[in-house]
Amino acid sequence: MTAGKALVKPQAQQHMSQRKVRNFLFGFSWKRVRTPKHEAPPVPTVIAKEPPPPSLVDEQFVTRPFGWARSLAGFSLAACALMIPLVAASNIEKIETIQGRVLGASTEAYQHLEDAQRAVASSQYSSATQSFKQAEEQFRSAQDELNGSGSLLEEVVKVIPHVDTAQRILNAGSDLSLAGQYISEALSSVQSSVTAATFVRQLEGFSSSLQDAGGAVERAEQELRQVNLSYVPAEHRERLQKILDSLPQLQEFFRDFTDAKQVMDALLGVNETSRILLLFQNNAELRPTGGFIGSLALLDIDEGIIKNMEVPEGGAYDIAGQLRSNVISPTPLHLINPHWNIQDANWFPDFPTSARKVTWFYERSGGPSVDAVLALTPSVVESFLDMTGPIQLPAFEVTVTSENVRRLAQDSEQQDPTKPKRFISELFPILLNKLFSLSGDQFLPLVDSITQAFESKNILLAFTDPNDQCAVVTLGWDGGVRQSPQDYLMVVHTNIGGGKTDRLVDTFVSLTTTIKDDDTITQTLSIQRTHTGAPLDGQQGVRNVDYIRTYVPAGSILLEARGFDRIPGWRFQTPESDATLDPDVTGLEGTLLVDEVSGTRITQEFGKTVFGNWIDVGPGESRTATFVYQLPFKFEKKGTLSQLASYSLLMQKQPGVEYTAFIQKLYIPEAYETIWHDNRMSQETGYLLISEELSTDKFFGLVARKK
Repeated sequence: MTAGKALVKPQAQQHMSQRKVRNFLFGFSWKRVRTPKHEAPPVPTVIAKEPPPPSLVDEQFVTRPFGWARSLAGFSLAACALMIPLVAASNIEKIETIQGRVLGASTEAYQHLEDAQRAVASSQYSSATQSFKQAEEQFRSAQDELNGSGSLLEEVVKVIPHVDTAQRILNAGSDLSLAGQYISEALSSVQSSVTAATFVRQLEGFSSSLQDAGGAVERAEQELRQVNLSYVPAEHRERLQKILDSLPQLQEFFRDFTDAKQVMDALLGVNETSRILLLFQNNAELRPTGGFIGSLALLDIDEGIIKNMEVPEGGAYDIAGQLRSNVISPTPLHLINPHWNIQDANWFPDFPTSARKVTWFYERSGGPSVDAVLALTPSVVESFLDMTGPIQLPAFEVTVTSENVRRLAQDSEQQDPTKPKRFISELFPILLNKLFSLSGDQFLPLVDSITQAFESKNILLAFTDPNDQCAVVTLGWDGGVRQSPQDYLMVVHTNIGGGKTDRLVDTFVSLTTTIKDDDTITQTLSIQRTHTGAPLDGQQGVRNVDYIRTYVPAGSILLEARGFDRIPGWRFQTPESDATLDPDVTGLEGTLLVDEVSGTRITQEFGKTVFGNWIDVGPGESRTATFVYQLPFKFEKKGTLSQLASYSLLMQKQPGVEYTAFIQKLYIPEAYETIWHDNRMSQETGYLLISEELSTDKFFGLVARKK
């Protein structure tokens, strides 16, 4: 807000201010705080919360690429590396009667583990199982040699503790090999043909194998925790310490799978039939949780079998036509419709909140209650078609591939506007059947594809059951607005009347962070939108009308907003007199303030301060708009570490957005020197630079010290 300018509450909204209003089975990108199983996850609200206190870079937000394939390879790599200090330690030991036999068995184990590593890398899981098993046998043989030395070994350990070190490393290597054996056996089992009828049973067996593997890794960690690194040759201590440090992540992997198993059981109707509301969100027309809800389907799933599937040919509009309530939509939506309905219900970027709103409209339109809402974008359908190959649709006389599915869907809508979603209703059942009929060697690539879709938020999931939702939140599959230790940014695009043009618009986000001498922090956020569509094309030549909301730390103060477009008031429609207010919207807009200079709408949502304004860009045009704001906390760090200060940023990706170029320049006062920064930051003259592609959430941080 510019100096001297006031924030005013719109007259039409004053009366509202008095009303009230969380890798598919295996891969994960964030180290998360786990919610106890008996606790339901916190229910997001649109009421403002106190901003989080500043702290040093929080470990829970440090990225850790950690997937099932890398985890399995890690078993063999860790066990191989364990053998190196063991062999060196065995050379130090002068126990001639057992040295040769222990060293021989250890060397063979090492060779078998190398074989297992190569087999894992080439997805030869049966071979990996055999190599892991042979390695484990050799570890046991070496252990037997040591244990068989009886009182001699006991006396030697009292004088030269190296034998105890070797023994514990052998125990750990044996357990890691056993864990690798369990997992490679499980992976080998799913390389056989998988069907809907066998998937649930195979998933149960896989889960049991992982539980056994988790126990073995836990035993290995306990052994290594008791190893005295001073008895390990100096050149191998760091390697051994890294292995020890990695084992808690392996344990986290097993706990994550437990949550994933719970989620899969609930989705697949293992214990009781599951009713799923499936939303197709078209990210060519961006909305807060991924895209416009054009199509939907109701699925009843029992023990992995789809017992019933209903896909309205008219898509969401068939449901909307049956709504028995007349509800006023959020004010920016008045540009196209002052009355709220299911196709526009994903207004909140927090998916659990939008999912509840979608089900609210669905039930009040005559639909049944559901157990979960599952949302996906066309990008997911494209990745599935890459797996299944082309699909014939006789009714449309076309062959559908990953390259043409978007175009065919859009063409079918134009050709038959009375039944715009018939294409989806024809395609989806065939696609599901082909996915369930994939050969065994395609199963794990399918898992990878689904995992990536969850990480990029092209698939989102929300359960009505609190315990199941707790597991989704823990896994990070819920698409919820995150809390962060310090700075936070999420740029949310909402296409309102701009056609299906968002895939034609390139977005570049630039953030300049200036830490001043008084330790206050000012942000200059610039958003550039470039429309690459052809002006004379019937589909591409539509102006992209984008209501942009930027979510920043609660308590941030707007200093200036420039480059945004003013939408004339006459273009907004007025709701009918008998329309009712929605409590979630009134809670949001009840906190509304408007910067009278720029027209920026300022609200408090999900523990964030939100700046909202418009960018209207036509084909061949490029527009840049800027928010300048001050953060609610300072760079200084008080307390026992008063000479240290930190800054961190959680950059959260909007679901459905496929690509955003992001650059941050971070200026630090001369009174400070940087003693640590994220390795993705580069030190430039006078500032730190981050340049990233925002395909997933990103976290950056630094620690500085006063000179």
